[in-house]
Amino acid sequence: MDDLDDVRERIRMLDRRLVETVAQRMEAAKQAGKAKRTGHRPIRDYDVERDVVERIRAGFQAADLDPLMGERIARLLIAEALRIQEKQGLQPGTGSQGDALIVGGAGQMGAWFAHFLNGLGYQVTTSDPRGPLPGFPSTEEPRRAGEQSDLVILATPPDVTGEVLQGFQGVETLIFDIASLKGPFQDTLVEMAKDHNITSVHPLWGPSARVLSGKSVAILDCGNEAATDQARELFNQTAASVLKLPLHLHDRLMAYTLGLPHALNLVYAQVLSTSGHAFSELKLLGGPTFVKQNDVAAEVARENPELYRQIQVHNEDRERLYKALHEAIDALGERIQDEAAFKDAMLTYRDYLGDYHGGFPA
Repeated sequence: MDDLDDVRERIRMLDRRLVETVAQRMEAAKQAGKAKRTGHRPIRDYDVERDVVERIRAGFQAADLDPLMGERIARLLIAEALRIQEKQGLQPGTGSQGDALIVGGAGQMGAWFAHFLNGLGYQVTTSDPRGPLPGFPSTEEPRRAGEQSDLVILATPPDVTGEVLQGFQGVETLIFDIASLKGPFQDTLVEMAKDHNITSVHPLWGPSARVLSGKSVAILDCGNEAATDQARELFNQTAASVLKLPLHLHDRLMAYTLGLPHALNLVYAQVLSTSGHAFSELKLLGGPTFVKQNDVAAEVARENPELYRQIQVHNEDRERLYKALHEAIDALGERIQDEAAFKDAMLTYRDYLGDYHGGFPA
């Protein structure tokens, strides 16, 4: 028992040292933030962030520890350092990489891209009927601003993006949208890409993302390879995985990777909210699966209702997806009556998912 007590005391000492080390690192982050403001440098530096992740991963691997755990810790440290520096006060970039315009810049993802481009060294201007984005100049003449910019990003809802895109007819700079679905304006993308520097992008993360390590972005070829390569180069500077996809496949895949998870969580929230039991009552008895599901459902419930409606209604594969959902529920009802059929189904799902054990924390 004495040996165990000694080991536990050593662990407590190491825990205290760990807290002290993290506190010292955050203090260093504050000093770095002050230096950035003094030197008029942007908060984000994606080269540095990528180096931090790779350095800590390598250190964990060299110490015979799980490098994925090292990456998770690195991302948490980076996210907290960014939070501290942003709290100190954001300083817009000086435009060493050029000028950028974000249409829809007051929205959540528009604001995310404003800070992202700022971190890459762009002087960012926003245009949004909702008003300016704090800390950035704005314009009520997006076309004129686009003509004077090196990059234009459309952070607009899918049902209006085609019209906004057509407003940039004749503008020669690189233009891309970041809409979650492309179907409502896919024909416009393809037609304008014939003689415009146009491509399409889908960042596969939400506006709360701070670190891009472990995240992916889809660059969709609309027929203009040069524009696609330019957009891809923006993200090659970060730790995000860049996926190049043909435009016509995007919405079909999104039906399963975006529309399906949203639909399942909306249905889940609907069932709970009509159960006759208060959530405060249910969560007291919830196990790990219930907690994980609630985390996702609550995140979905807090999102923009109109955007999430558009993600469902504008996907051309929606009817096929909903039909598959109904058939899956009916099949489950039948299989639970047959032990062998239920077991076979579980084994099939296990084989399909392979060795997947969960993604990275946000």
